[in-house]
Amino acid sequence: MLEPTVRFHTIPLKQSDGLLGVAVMDRPKALNALDHTMIRELLTIVETVESDASIRGLWIESSAEKAFCAGGDVRDVTNHGQAGGLTDLSNSSDYLADEYLLDVWLRYCSKPVFAWGDGYIMGGGMGVFQGADVRFVTEYSSLAMPEVPIPTRTFQPGDNPNLETIPTWRQSQPGLSNQDFPTRTFQPGFPTRPS
Repeated sequence: MLEPTVRFHTIPLKQSDGLLGVAVMDRPKALNALDHTMIRELLTIVETVESDASIRGLWIESSAEKAFCAGGDVRDVTNHGQAGGLTDLSNSSDYLADEYLLDVWLRYCSKPVFAWGDGYIMGGGMGVFQGADVRFVTEYSSLAMPEVPIPTRTFQPGDNPNLETIPTWRQSQPGLSNQDFPTRTFQPGFPTRPS
């Protein structure tokens, strides 16, 4: 049996009845890149926290010195380069569905979720981190969402049967097009407005 990629334990809360669940992502050599096993383990942990009345919240951290979570494990999604990756839905759809389910479960967990975001927080790691109610960063934190420019061209309804269900106005949105959008300069102060 493989070693778990997420270690889970509880610690007693002081001045209160109950426990704090602690999830430690533990793939330091991979900078805690989310493989499907890690995602499933985190889903199970969230389920445990939700169902156990004695657990009052969830703390998520990393055992890796350099990263909270450096994103999705592309090698896992592509079956170590043997499959089509994100364009081959037979290998990526379950992975992505579970990854996004984890993000939603964290966000809507009925108990508070805390994330200690030390080091790299990228891609899928941003999903886990942003799902927390309380997010801590340090002077060593480096946050990035490199997936933003993935759609490199404007999609047309004939390109993919699934796109025909997307309203025309959404097909021209920045996340689904290759359009460059002008950078706006914001003046200091609150509230800020584009100049």
